[in-house]
Amino acid sequence: MNDQLKLLRQNLRMSQREIAEVLEIGLRSWQQYEAGTSTPGGSVLEALHKKLGVNLNWLISNQGEMLYRVEEIRYDRELLI
Repeated sequence: MNDQLKLLRQNLRMSQREIAEVLEIGLRSWQQYEAGTSTPGGSVLEALHKKLGVNLNWLISNQGEMLYRVEEIRYDRELLI
């Protein structure tokens, strides 16, 4: 997943600090996600989905499009927690 997170950030043309601020997480946490030393939890996945329109299927399994319009997709919040 770390490669997808880095690709996502680069595609959005954001710095690590900028994406961490949007997701309301610490810069160090994001750096660890990109490095593969930590995995984002449900709240971070939900924020990626809701705030940035990330297709979680793409993020987890590298299938489908990277981004989509959030209002087009329904998801079960309980699965993320």
